Amino acid sequence: MHGTTGELPRERFERDERVQLKSYLSPACVTLVASETRKVDKTGLISWKANKYSVPMAWQQSHVGVLESGSQLHITDLQGGEVLARHELSGGKGR
Repeated sequence: MHGTTGELPRERFERDERVQLKSYLSPACVTLVASETRKVDKTGLISWKANKYSVPMAWQQSHVGVLESGSQLHITDLQGGEVLARHELSGGKGR
């Protein structure tokens, strides 16, 4: 019995706290959300293999996940795994 609440801690946890918990690592976070992370600059761009790729301006100055899949680059939200942008990979450099 807890001295302050007068309840069993396990019962209080199951009743009030468990529903508030969010998963720390979900399968999407572990596998395909990102192979690397990048910080979006103030102009809404990230650098990937000597090229710049755009990200929605709402994400400027934040960290995003980057995953190369075939000939595409997927830029994702690290928290929820949502794809923010997809780009065809550029073959050259400085583009």
